[in-house]
Amino acid sequence: MKIQGLPPSVVTGTTNDKQAAEAKKDAPGQTGGTSAAAGDSVKISSAGVDMAKLENSVAQSEGIDRSKIEAIRDALQKGDYPFDADKIAEKMLGMEGLLNSK
Repeated sequence: MKIQGLPPSVVTGTTNDKQAAEAKKDAPGQTGGTSAAAGDSVKISSAGVDMAKLENSVAQSEGIDRSKIEAIRDALQKGDYPFDADKIAEKMLGMEGLLNSK
C-alpha cells in the first residue's frame, strides 16, 4: 500500500531513523517489502498532513512548564493572581456568540 502526502516518520509512527529501523526489524511477517496488494494506495488530505505536522511538533516540544502552573495555582488560591473580570466576561460572551452562530 502506498501512502501519499506524509513524511515516513508519520506513516510508521516513529520520530527518527533509529526507531523506524527498529519498527521494521520488530514487525512480524515483514521482509522489508510492502504487504499490501499492488495498486493499493491512500491519499492523505491537507488537513491530515497539517494534523500530522502538529502531532510531530507537540511530540518534540519541551512540554508543559509545571513550575509556572504551580505558581499560578498558588497565586489563585491565595487570591494574589490579577485578573480582569470584564475581560473574562467579554471573552465568554464572544465564545457564546461563536457557539450560537453555528
